[in-house]
Amino acid sequence: MSTDNVKAFYEKVAADEALGDKVKAVGEGLAGRGQTAPDDTALAEIVKIAGEAGFDFSADDWKAAQGKAGELSTQDLDKVAGGSNRWCTSGNYCGVKVF
Repeated sequence: MSTDNVKAFYEKVAADEALGDKVKAVGEGLAGRGQTAPDDTALAEIVKIAGEAGFDFSADDWKAAQGKAGELSTQDLDKVAGGSNRWCTSGNYCGVKVF
């Protein structure tokens, strides 16, 4: 299922600094425009980054996975967070916490 690919991508982003930096750049671009959720252009960029990393899903799959984010177990969320400052919200936004 493609939403499983989105979840696997989240996990990879949390574990892979270089991939996380690419996603972070998309989030920083949104923040620079005052947006808190990705528009179609940002979603296309996230899907492109994911595809280059071997994860096959569409923008619609991304949105569907965001709707299922509440279904992740605490253990799944801990794995995705992994102490990283990179994150994705159920509002379809990926970024980096600024401390």
